[in-house]
Amino acid sequence: MTENRLIVHQGKDWLVANKPSGLPAVPDKTADESLMEILEKTMGHKLHPIHRIDRPVSGLVVFGAGKKAASYFSDSFRNNQVKRLYLAVVASRPKEDNFKIQGWIKKSRAQNRSIFSTEEEKGGKSASACIKYLDSIDNYHLLGLKLESGRYHQLRAMLQHMGCPVKGDVKYGARRKNKDRSIHLHAWKLLLPDPDSRGEPIELTADLPDEVVWKAFDMEKTRMGASNWHEWT
Repeated sequence: MTENRLIVHQGKDWLVANKPSGLPAVPDKTADESLMEILEKTMGHKLHPIHRIDRPVSGLVVFGAGKKAASYFSDSFRNNQVKRLYLAVVASRPKEDNFKIQGWIKKSRAQNRSIFSTEEEKGGKSASACIKYLDSIDNYHLLGLKLESGRYHQLRAMLQHMGCPVKGDVKYGARRKNKDRSIHLHAWKLLLPDPDSRGEPIELTADLPDEVVWKAFDMEKTRMGASNWHEWT
């Protein structure tokens, strides 16, 4: 892997990379090299993680190359100034084609997973997402998911609750795992305030993994269906 393959956008003091599935975004308990460490090695300086996506998930991750940029983007995420759109491949199509799901996420530390419920529970945190059906192939359906909160494993737990687990995500209800242990969930688009342009919004997109199921979907149809994604409610 090279820096050129991974970096989607590089600002004056920050960057956005397209993380391959199976690679930790930041150093974890394993000895496996992380996306952040690979980027630091190729760029020759330290990076500051702003947020992260799960190891089996692919797609966009933001890093600060300095403390000022890291603080700027941390505040932007915290104040909901950053909009995020994911793509998910599922075997079961939702009953509705365009809807919002709201409820509560409760993390189980013992099981290292989250449980989503539409009824409030003690210790649960509010969570919501807008979901839109985008395309189908023979055995699978493609959904767009606009994340409105950033809870632990939020989209994976929501889709399990709906009876539409992500392909390969056996932790959250899928029947079979993918051979490479990835799951078909991709952090596809980001709309964020660009500090290099006085906060003007910039939209970034991560190429889909080079994999047969992802490639089977009609991406022109998908792009058209998601053309106004940041306005979904």
